[in-house]
Amino acid sequence: MQQTDNLKLKQMAADFTKGLLGSRPSNQMCFAVCTALAGYLNFSGYHCRLTEGKVGKCEHYWLTLPDGTVLDPTADQFKQPSGDAMPRVYVGEKPEWYKISDNKGRDK
Repeated sequence: MQQTDNLKLKQMAADFTKGLLGSRPSNQMCFAVCTALAGYLNFSGYHCRLTEGKVGKCEHYWLTLPDGTVLDPTADQFKQPSGDAMPRVYVGEKPEWYKISDNKGRDK
């Protein structure tokens, strides 16, 4: 995906998430935000799918685009392994610490 598309998606996701959550924190809101955002983005021509996984020991949901780009509109509830905060909305390659769950309960 091109950088300009990433920036546009990030802004769309940030605006959408702020509209849903207002000033409330994004903790434990990943499924609610991602399912609604997926519908909006697919309607807007950005195909994506809901991805279930874990960040650390926490169950988490994010969106994955056809080229593998991760769009996580609630990334700010996590820290990177280095201890640095994640951005409010993350768009980019799947971070190493994001593990995708398969249907048998195992992580990939």
